[in-house]
Amino acid sequence: MTSTRAYPGNGIYARRMQRRNAPLLALKFILHHQESILYFVFALCLTFGCLLDRSQNNGFYMADAVRGRLMATAWPDILELTELWNFLEVDFIQFVYKSYFPGSDNSTIMGYNYLLNGVRLRQIRVSPSVCSGPSWVNSLVPGQTSLLFCYPKYTHENEDRQSFGFLGGGPWFTYSKGDERASWKGELGQYGGDGFVLDLPTVNISEAKLRIGRHKTRGWLDLQSRALFIDFSLYNPESSLLLRARLLIEFSQFGGLIKSQDFSVYQLQKYGGRDGSIALTLDIFFLVIAVFYLAVELIALVQMKGRYFLVRSSGFLNILIAFICFAIIAIRLESQNQIDSKLYAVKSAPEEEPTLLVDLQNLPYLKQQDDNLVAILFIVIYARLFAYVGDIPG
Repeated sequence: MTSTRAYPGNGIYARRMQRRNAPLLALKFILHHQESILYFVFALCLTFGCLLDRSQNNGFYMADAVRGRLMATAWPDILELTELWNFLEVDFIQFVYKSYFPGSDNSTIMGYNYLLNGVRLRQIRVSPSVCSGPSWVNSLVPGQTSLLFCYPKYTHENEDRQSFGFLGGGPWFTYSKGDERASWKGELGQYGGDGFVLDLPTVNISEAKLRIGRHKTRGWLDLQSRALFIDFSLYNPESSLLLRARLLIEFSQFGGLIKSQDFSVYQLQKYGGRDGSIALTLDIFFLVIAVFYLAVELIALVQMKGRYFLVRSSGFLNILIAFICFAIIAIRLESQNQIDSKLYAVKSAPEEEPTLLVDLQNLPYLKQQDDNLVAILFIVIYARLFAYVGDIPG
């Protein structure tokens, strides 16, 4: 039989007072833990702002489509120099200049992606040196009457910057300085942004074939070649995405070629459209809270002086978060500035200079730094949030 006896705190009056005081207790809880609640909102803004960036999904599909089209050429089968020249003269020319759909513009690749002002081939070479082996080895090499020359693995110290290609006049090939800020790591070495450059036009397939054939005849690639970069950029107007493509062929000092490729996609208008506007609002709100926390910690540092480091040591996380935010903003502004300046240079270039490349090779470096900082920001913010949650009494 169920007892109807009222225990202390379980009577009608007590329950009525609990219901009446519930809003007041909730308000007291919010005021007492307002910093942790604000921090929770702070973390949500960062999380949803990143989840709304749909350009990552579209960028994956764009890069996968272009990569798949390239893999359908002779690119995977390149093993030696002859096959490389055949790829450049036939398959790559078809890929760049004749892979459009019926009704599409001639300057498109796969019908929807516009080639932005040409293709750049850049070669990196090494200087030959006299081999350091025993002299009697020369007598074992058929037809060898002089010293043997060696072509070493590429390093920055043994890079050859001398002009070459004197066949029929010349020199036909001269060294060019690049503006890449970061080196590029391949399977056999780490390469800078300089080298011997061959630029191909945007839509003139006859001129492109002529330039490739001329460089082949004049011996542009030889025993001193150690790396060949093939760079181009595509723009998809429907998604406002910019794809930077890089193919790398490395020449081993033991013979043979090693191939790799990289496709990086960037959103030209990060905050465009409805989702972009929401992401911008969340990012601004996130930044305002970060600046608020920075101001609070700086004021506390001024007032408490030396005691600050003993009493509010965890406040360093708030200062760190604010500075990480500032660094991310600086990187994104620099990335957008590079895109805008390159595209403006293309638009303002004279018509007689149709091969001006949209050189976006610095963007992968900036994007990597952006991703690293965002990852660190997630770790720091959620570590601080869990610390707040741990301080809430049960």
